[in-house]
Amino acid sequence: VTAPAAAFAREILGAGPGDRLYATSKLFFAYPLANCLFAGLLLGATVILDPEWPNAERVAEMVRRHSPTLLFCVPTLYHKMVQSGVVAQFKDSGIRHFVSAGEAMPATVSSAWKEATGHKPISCYGTSETLSLMLYCDDDSGRLKPTPLTELRFEEVEPDLPQRVWF
Repeated sequence: VTAPAAAFAREILGAGPGDRLYATSKLFFAYPLANCLFAGLLLGATVILDPEWPNAERVAEMVRRHSPTLLFCVPTLYHKMVQSGVVAQFKDSGIRHFVSAGEAMPATVSSAWKEATGHKPISCYGTSETLSLMLYCDDDSGRLKPTPLTELRFEEVEPDLPQRVWF
């Protein structure tokens, strides 16, 4: 079950042994468990864990203290970091990729993050049942692409009917 998470981190994020992965969410959530802890361990990277509950200031402190190269966060916390102004601290932090999942990333938050840091968060979609991210968008198109090892299948239906997608 961990191979897809490592594939996303390796093939899309370019993660490897020299990286430092930090997820703001606790490991009882599937998103950080698979994409930070499992992927980091499988790739020989350093995984940064924090015993405290995250808030905007705590995330900024952890980034200053531990210098992650990849940050996994949820849109609500990205939004709080923009609102509080701590986002400016991430501009020259050495973080190569900001990853977002767990809920939809509002375009306003993504734009504000990119303006402040120079990096647009990679917006992802996954399911707790699979432990891995299945779709991602790393550009301004808004179009989701399958992650490595993910296959999509869907049937052609009338435009006004619901669409079923198989992963």
